[in-house]
Amino acid sequence: MLSGSLSHWLRDLGSAVLAQGADTWSDSQLLHAFVTDGREAAFAALVHRHGPMVWQLCRSLAGDTQDAEDAFQATFLVLVRRAGSIRRPELLGNWLYGVAYRVAVRARATAARRRARERDGTAMIAARDNADADRRDLAPVVHQELERLPEKYRAPLVLCYLQGKSSEEAARLLDWPVGTVKGRMSRARSLLRGRLQRRGVALAGVGALLAHPGSVPAALMQGTIEASLRVAAAQGLIAASVSAPVASLMRGELQAMFLSRCKLPLAGALVLLFAAAAWFLASSAASGNEERVAAHAGSAPAQAQADPKQEAAARQQSQKNLRDIAIAMHNYHDAFGSFPPARVVDKNNKPLLSWRVLLLPFLGERELFKQFKLDESWDGPNNKKLLAKMPKIYAPVLDKGAEANTTYYQVFVGEGAAFEGDRGLRITDFVDGTSNTALIIEGGEAVPWTKPADLPYDSKKALPKLGGLFKDRIHCALADGSVVTLKRDFVERAMHTLIVRNDGMVIQFADLVLDK
Repeated sequence: MLSGSLSHWLRDLGSAVLAQGADTWSDSQLLHAFVTDGREAAFAALVHRHGPMVWQLCRSLAGDTQDAEDAFQATFLVLVRRAGSIRRPELLGNWLYGVAYRVAVRARATAARRRARERDGTAMIAARDNADADRRDLAPVVHQELERLPEKYRAPLVLCYLQGKSSEEAARLLDWPVGTVKGRMSRARSLLRGRLQRRGVALAGVGALLAHPGSVPAALMQGTIEASLRVAAAQGLIAASVSAPVASLMRGELQAMFLSRCKLPLAGALVLLFAAAAWFLASSAASGNEERVAAHAGSAPAQAQADPKQEAAARQQSQKNLRDIAIAMHNYHDAFGSFPPARVVDKNNKPLLSWRVLLLPFLGERELFKQFKLDESWDGPNNKKLLAKMPKIYAPVLDKGAEANTTYYQVFVGEGAAFEGDRGLRITDFVDGTSNTALIIEGGEAVPWTKPADLPYDSKKALPKLGGLFKDRIHCALADGSVVTLKRDFVERAMHTLIVRNDGMVIQFADLVLDK
C-alpha cells in the first residue's frame, strides 16, 4: 500500500500539476518526463487529460459500470507498460483510443459470457426481450465503425471530436496541411454515415455521439493513478491491489500488442528465406537443364491463364453481390427483429430450405419467393422446379465448372458463429461487434442455392473448405455489411476469431486480409 503522505499527494495531484503549468505541456513532453525521469506527476497529468475520453469510450462499449471501470484502469496500466515504445507520442490520444476500444470490447465479451452462465432460462428470455432498448444506444455502434476506419481518417476524428482540438491544432499534431485535415474529416464523416446506414442506423452527424465526454469519477481517477504508479514502481509486476479482471484485461492487450509486433519481422524473414530458396533452385535448374528449357521455350503453357480484366471484373462483382446480400440480411433483421435462420425446418426439425430463399423478398424477388412452399423440401415436387430460377446475385461470377443453379455464397453454421442451427440471431448477439464477425463467405464448393447446405463450424475441428471462386483470394461479408478480401494462406487461429461472434478475442486482421 502507498504511504498516507503519498496517497494524500496523489489525491491533490491533478490540481497541483495544473497549477505548476503542466497543462501547457504537450503529450510528448509529459510522456518523455515520465519515461526518462520517472516524474509521476507527468503521468498523472496524462491520466487527467485523456481520462474523460477513455471513460466515455469504456462506458459506451463495456456497458456495465464495473466492467467500464475495469477497462478504464486496464487501459492506463497498458500505457504504463508501453509508455517507452509509443511510436508517435504527440498522438497519444489516438493511441489510447485504440487501446481503450480493444480493452473495452474484451471486457464486454468476458462479462457477457459470465452473465450467460449465471442467468437461468427466464432471465435469458427477458434479456432478449429488452434487446431493443440496448439497440437505441448508438454510441457503441459509432465507436465500432470509428475504430475500423483507416488511420488517416480515424486520427483527425479522435483529435477533433474526442479531444476537442481545432483543425489547426490537429494539423500541427498530424503534420498535415489544414486543408488535408478538413478534407479527411469530411471523408471520414461520409464513410461513417455510409457504414452506419448499412447497419440500419440513420445518423445525420456523428459529433453529438463522440463529443463532450463526461467527467471521470474522482475515486476511479485516483485509484487508476495509484495502481498505475505501483505497477511502474514494481517494474511491471502486477500489484496485489489490482483486481483479477483488470490484470486479465491488461495482459490480454499486451499479449495482442506483442504478437502484432512480432509477426512483421517474422513474415519478412520467411519471405527472404523462401526467396533465397527459390533463387537457389531456379539457378540450379538453369545450370543443369539448359537443353530442356530450350526444348520447351516455344511450347504452349500447360494451362491457359485467366483473362486478368475478366477476373478483376468478377472480383468486383462478387464483392458487390456479397455486400448486397449482407444489406438484405440487415433489411430482414429490421423486418423480423433478427437475421434469418440458416435453414427452414419442419416440425420434426428436418431441414427444408436455405436462408437464401428466405432472403428473396429483400433482394427484389418477392414474386419468386411466393412460389415456394416453405413446408416442402428444397428438392420436393414444387420447389425443385424453382431451382432454375436462381437470382443472378447468387450465381457464380466465374465459370468454375460448377453444376447449374449452384452458388458459392454460404454462411458458417455452428456454436458461436453468425448462424446457429434453426434460429436467427439479433445484432445484440454479436458481442464482439458486427464489424468483427464473418456473415457470408465464398465457400470452397458450390451448392444448390435452395438447399440448406452451408459451412459447418466447430471450433475444435478444422475449418471447412473455402474460396472456390478465385485462386488467390476469398471474399467475405462481415456482419456490418462491409466486405473484406482474405488471403488464401490466412492464419487459421485468426479465422476462427473472425467466425466466432462472442469470444472476446481481438482479431489480427493482418493475418487475414490480403494486402492489395
